[in-house]
Amino acid sequence: MFFILLFLGPFLVFGKNNFRSDSLFSKYNTNIRNIDEILSETFNSSEQSYSSALSMLNLSLKNKDRFIQLKALTNLANTLFIKNSLDSALSINRKALLLASSLNNEQAILVILNQLGLVYWKKGDYKKAEKFYLKSIKLNDNKAPLDLAKSYNYLGLIYWKLSNFTKALDYYLHSLKIKEQLGNKYEIALTLNNIANIFNLVGDNESGITYSKRALKISDELNNDYIKGRAYQNLGVSYSNKKDFGNALKYLNWAVLIRQKEHQKNGLAYSLLKRGDVYYQIEQFNEAEKDCLKSLKIMETINDCYGISSAYLHLGKIYDRQNKNNLAVAHIKLALNNSKKEKLINLSREAHLLLSDIYKRNGDFQKAFEEYSKYVDISKTIDNIAIKSKFGELKLAYETEVKQRENELLKAKNTFQEFEIKKNKTYKAFFIGFTIFALLAFFAVYSRYNIVKRTRNLLREKNKKIEKQRKELTKIVSAKDKMISIIAHDLKSPFQSLQGYSELLVTEFKELNDKEKFEYISNIKRISKNSTDLVENLLQWTRAQSGSLEYKPENLNLKKITQSTIELAKSTADRKQIKITSGINSNIYVHADKNIITTVLRNLLNNAIKFSPQNSIIEIFTTIKENNIILNVKDNGLGIEENRLTTIFDVCTSTNGTENEIGSGLGLALCKEFVASYGGEIKVESKINKGSNFYFSIPIYKLNNSILTIN
Repeated sequence: MFFILLFLGPFLVFGKNNFRSDSLFSKYNTNIRNIDEILSETFNSSEQSYSSALSMLNLSLKNKDRFIQLKALTNLANTLFIKNSLDSALSINRKALLLASSLNNEQAILVILNQLGLVYWKKGDYKKAEKFYLKSIKLNDNKAPLDLAKSYNYLGLIYWKLSNFTKALDYYLHSLKIKEQLGNKYEIALTLNNIANIFNLVGDNESGITYSKRALKISDELNNDYIKGRAYQNLGVSYSNKKDFGNALKYLNWAVLIRQKEHQKNGLAYSLLKRGDVYYQIEQFNEAEKDCLKSLKIMETINDCYGISSAYLHLGKIYDRQNKNNLAVAHIKLALNNSKKEKLINLSREAHLLLSDIYKRNGDFQKAFEEYSKYVDISKTIDNIAIKSKFGELKLAYETEVKQRENELLKAKNTFQEFEIKKNKTYKAFFIGFTIFALLAFFAVYSRYNIVKRTRNLLREKNKKIEKQRKELTKIVSAKDKMISIIAHDLKSPFQSLQGYSELLVTEFKELNDKEKFEYISNIKRISKNSTDLVENLLQWTRAQSGSLEYKPENLNLKKITQSTIELAKSTADRKQIKITSGINSNIYVHADKNIITTVLRNLLNNAIKFSPQNSIIEIFTTIKENNIILNVKDNGLGIEENRLTTIFDVCTSTNGTENEIGSGLGLALCKEFVASYGGEIKVESKINKGSNFYFSIPIYKLNNSILTIN
């Protein structure tokens, strides 16, 4: 079903029915929202999530919605990863990456690169996994800090599997620092558990317990069994390393129960393996064998190379203690072969040492010497003393930074308390002095009081002025940053597209048919127009922000201005088969700046076209309010969510149109600045899927305090 759907995808996208009615469009949006809610509620239910993601993909293909298609592919790849269908997950992630690149969706690209790394990590191809994580980090450049933190965390997972524990801890601490700055408790707990696991592996059990309990505390706050199961397992291992087998079994039993209840196959396999090791140490070999065999079966089902090698190694140790030499050697060799193949050096080292001990007890000293030599060779690459020293440095650096932040907070608190004490002492002294002085000379005190009062008022006014200047400066800096961001991002993308289409026309002109040539030239025209509009808005907005905008009012015929603006927008509207109607009387004259009114109307009209579906109507009409003409631009497009209406005129991230048109986020902010420049008002009324009405006031032309209309 899934692969048939992918094959039919292009035909669904480019089918004959290129239009849909408003009711169908509204129904489509409602269906997508419903599926999205199901996906968020059934994240851990792979079957239901898989079915919902397929439904979303099918709908997006039928409705030619590439942005929802990208979301559906990403969800589908994630559910396939959870289902352990790794090859299918790779295929879908690659399709999603191509689509995200064509849409220039940087956030989605970062997520998909991390997801590709996870799939290769699960497949045991750590080199490819590392490549994708490093690429994600390079592209990220701190634009998406949570995705950056995840990349560092995933790199830590790679080096854990490769037994490079120093590098693993270094990456984990990088990840933890970012997550703590973001305050994301769930992600913090994931990395805390990873760090606890590393400390357990190098024998720093107290640190392992500390980090596990921090993760456990967060799991209680979030009521999250996934985090809790991992924390219990880490605690079980820490206490096992300390030979406190009672506590070790208690925590590992809890971990097994939680992971069975939540159907966490991978986690359950490792918890069984760790519990089996505890049973092995307390010489309950039957229980140890049962747990390890169960673990091996799950590991083989999910194709976890590290887990399979670990399970074989544990079984070899168990059979060795039961004097089942042949079984022991066979299982240890299976572990060794798998470990060498996957470059799991820590497991290989342990396997060589176990084989050396077995051969030595059996009197085969040559083989014992060979295996021990291999053990020593690998050990040279794993200097535990150096590792623990480096661990100490990393841990100290991280804890010092945390302590420094706490000290700075405490210092600030103490400073504030000292200030309060001094202030209270000052007030007390002032009150005593005031009382004595009042008894001696009431009128003198009263005069002094007035001076103090005037001084306070003056200070208050100055503080207000300073605060106002601070806000204005912040606004200017924010505006500057926004402008630089737009220039760097929104201008770069269209010029790259122009270059791409131009190169195609130059290099493949003879091979292209007329339809393809026309399509490329049309795209160049459309991109050029959008780029010109963006540059024009940037220049106008920059002038408004810098205070160099001049307002030069004159008497203007409103209908002529409107008609000329409609003509400019007609080609864009015709492409979507949108009809623009104007009901403005030819006798209406306004007193305004022609450039300002034209710019505002052009932006509102372009905005209406952008968010209107095909075969719809945009109306331009006027009403009169007091001494102003109210110019309305009304569409029946997507509409605006109620919670965005209060901030719609701020500089913000652009929303894509009905055909994925991209803007700069400047247009409506520019309209607000221009209308405010002559003391006018601009407002909007809107409902989701019913359209929007943007309207602004313009002064009517007056002569001798009476409204003048000219025939």
